[in-house]
Amino acid sequence: GTVLVKKVKEKTGIRIRWPWQSALVLNMKEQEIDNAPIQIDTGDRIRLQFDTDYKYKIVDPKTYAVQFNSLTSQYGKNATKQLDTLIGNDLDQIVTEYVRRKGVDSFKNGSNISLYDACKLEIKQLGVKYGIEVTNVLIKQIKFPDKMVEAEAERKAAEAKAAALQAENTDANRMKAMISQIKDIFPNMSDAEILAHVVSMTQAQNIT
Repeated sequence: GTVLVKKVKEKTGIRIRWPWQSALVLNMKEQEIDNAPIQIDTGDRIRLQFDTDYKYKIVDPKTYAVQFNSLTSQYGKNATKQLDTLIGNDLDQIVTEYVRRKGVDSFKNGSNISLYDACKLEIKQLGVKYGIEVTNVLIKQIKFPDKMVEAEAERKAAEAKAAALQAENTDANRMKAMISQIKDIFPNMSDAEILAHVVSMTQAQNIT
């Protein structure tokens, strides 16, 4: 039969309907979609896992009811859960396309990244389709495969090694300059005396 849509928030009580009507009770509060993480393949065939958080609220009960009715014959009491899955899958597609457009490097150091403003048009179109207003599209966490984690660790180790080598070279050049200056001022001073003097000056600079 036709659906008698009822909006409910916190209220309870008796609701009257005609015998040929079935009642669909809708929760008008903000709801969260419990979707599985998204698997996104990058250009170099590495698969990343994105944990997302989606929230929405019903703003057009009639449109939402039409979507719900299209699922009841196949899913019965699980129609609401299946509708959430469909909404979540469509949002997954929006996130996936955005990530691929921006490139994975844009998300390497990020967590709790909101895509609501960046994908506002697509999100609004999705809302019209289902009779909802999407209130949150968030990438909570990005999980990189072991290969990428190892590569990132190797990159950081290489950067640290290069920085240490540069510091050593800088210290060596500084000592050479100091030795040259002392030789110019004290030409009769022995190499051992000059070296001892430079070491003493360097230690004093490090202390200060």
